[in-house]
Amino acid sequence: VSPVQSPLPMGRARLQLLSLWTSFHLTTGSCSGSSTFCAGETTQSGCEFWSGCSWSTSNSGSSASCTGSFSSCARQTTESNCNMWAGCSWGTSSGSGSTGGTGISQTFCFAKIDGSYCNGDTAFTCSDGQITGSQYCSSGNCQETALQASCGDPNFCFAKTAGSYCDGQYVKVCSSGSSSLQIQDCRSAGCSEFTPGSASCGTSNFCAAKSDGTYCDGSVVKRCPSEAVETVCRGVDCQANLVARTASCGSATFCYAKSDGSHCDGAYLKTCSDSTQTALLYCGVCSEGTVGVAECGTVRFCATKISGDYCDGDVWKQCDGSSTPRSVLFCEAGCVQWRTGVAGCGQENDGWLSNAPGHQIGATAAAAALPLLLQ
Repeated sequence: VSPVQSPLPMGRARLQLLSLWTSFHLTTGSCSGSSTFCAGETTQSGCEFWSGCSWSTSNSGSSASCTGSFSSCARQTTESNCNMWAGCSWGTSSGSGSTGGTGISQTFCFAKIDGSYCNGDTAFTCSDGQITGSQYCSSGNCQETALQASCGDPNFCFAKTAGSYCDGQYVKVCSSGSSSLQIQDCRSAGCSEFTPGSASCGTSNFCAAKSDGTYCDGSVVKRCPSEAVETVCRGVDCQANLVARTASCGSATFCYAKSDGSHCDGAYLKTCSDSTQTALLYCGVCSEGTVGVAECGTVRFCATKISGDYCDGDVWKQCDGSSTPRSVLFCEAGCVQWRTGVAGCGQENDGWLSNAPGHQIGATAAAAALPLLLQ
């Protein structure tokens, strides 16, 4: 979960909501790199905090980039490759703003003050009425305090010096003198610290004496020498190709004979380009369509849906009128369809009619509240 902002004064909160009603949130840069944390960062300081991530600012001309809710999006450099990935969208930027997809549904954060909130066992970060990050707490202990939600103790970083630490099964990255933090769930791989402030999923100091590449540290895919955790494998073993120094959940050579596009390797959706794996996403259930076209859940699920958010089993999909979902997210705690076009990860009692912390407020309720913002 990304660092959260302080609560806004009521007047500013009203202006923020009114602004959200008429426009999308604009950004002035993007974070990309080999770490799974890169794509979730929306500020230069947050991006450069992670090894393997770099910040790119937009210029005065026009440019295009691939954005979305998953780390794989930032690694796509062409529109065709970007559009192959269900969780990504290609957009152009001009001046200091950008236009393109907003990723996962923003309904959850609509009318919320900037901060992070628990929705069931998932912590969502909200900024300007949009979801900017999410973290599922596989240990089932999402906790909130003062607009800050976290897996484990939200106050864990207080009094900690800068570095990464183990809070149970979670790696938490703390900034000295600040409560802001980053979190990675190590799941069954566990968290370990080589020295205080140098925690990692799996084995700490794993990359010592290793050449540049990705390797298997048990069920953890790690990039060396940075020690960046690419992902923690679920349901399958991590497999390595020692000659090519590559590793992946499932087959490390899966893309060797595959056409460019998306393919299913068990429960993982993998994107292949020039016989190289460029991205993977855990789906729970992955389905193949035509050659080079695969999708989490049901292929062409959105073909018969009006624009909105839907549950395809445990997969939360945002449909925009085309047969391919604009974004997808596997809900480990289950996907809930509150009404037609309104869905999300969480529990059924986190309904869209409430504006209590951690709950959704729907577009209908927001429309009714709009005149109040103009007073």
